[in-house]
Amino acid sequence: MRRALTGRNGKLTVLVFAVLLELIFTAGSAAYDTHELTAVNNAPAAVITPEPVTLTAESRRIVSGKTAIGGGLSLEVSAGWQYVMMNGLNFYLFNYNKSAPFSDKKFTPANSAFIAEVAFNYNSGHVHLGPKIGLLNCESAVVHFSTTFMGMPTEYDYAFAASMIPLEVGFEYDLPLTNPAVQDWNYSVFFSAYSGYGWGCMNVKYYVVNDPTYGNYDRYANFYGGGVCADFDIGVKYADAKDQGLYFSLTAGYRYADLPVMKADKDYVTVTTRGPTLAAWRKGSTFFEDTDLRGMRLAFDAGILF
Repeated sequence: MRRALTGRNGKLTVLVFAVLLELIFTAGSAAYDTHELTAVNNAPAAVITPEPVTLTAESRRIVSGKTAIGGGLSLEVSAGWQYVMMNGLNFYLFNYNKSAPFSDKKFTPANSAFIAEVAFNYNSGHVHLGPKIGLLNCESAVVHFSTTFMGMPTEYDYAFAASMIPLEVGFEYDLPLTNPAVQDWNYSVFFSAYSGYGWGCMNVKYYVVNDPTYGNYDRYANFYGGGVCADFDIGVKYADAKDQGLYFSLTAGYRYADLPVMKADKDYVTVTTRGPTLAAWRKGSTFFEDTDLRGMRLAFDAGILF
């Protein structure tokens, strides 16, 4: 046996046997790999379940193209109060009341007004651009006299009431506020500036009660004019996320509006009584004092984003 393996033929036999072992080993490894690959391919696919995503109010506004400070178009209405200077008129009536020959007399100055506005804006990022129209309606400045003629109590009232309709164009700049402790913190601060033209009216009315000669009557005159006006405001705004577009704000600011020329729209005449007499103004005649509607203002605003 040893001779058979060590001879020439024996060496050939060993070589052939080694080659056969190598082929058997290689075939076994390939079969194992094929079986493992088949098992992997036939395994059921893993099911990946995505976690639900909850959008915050801010995320909903971003997806819809709107942010906490607005997007697209907005319509806003405002109502509030304004202090008005009316220095010229108040000073005139104060001296008029002081010099009147009556013992019972009273002067009420005009220093406050009701204001209302409607604004329509195009919103681009932090900036809002557009026009607004408003109404300013002042309380009356009144001089009141009381006396007795022939045993009859007689009263005279001289009242001046100013109003204005401003039409302005301007902008508002919003700066959102952040609060890490609150997820939906929808507050912002803003600054706005508008300017335009204001159409004004001064209504002058003269009341007489129980005049011994003329009884009860009244006379009136209207003066119209206009001038440049401007508003400068700051405020705090809250956007209501639940209603998707509603917002509310509190505004404080200053209005410039001085109407220097007011003219009578027609002829106004009156009769002479024992009390003060309303002047006989002719059409186009100028009111004797400028209408000074400058002053601080405070308003509450409500709007909606489209």
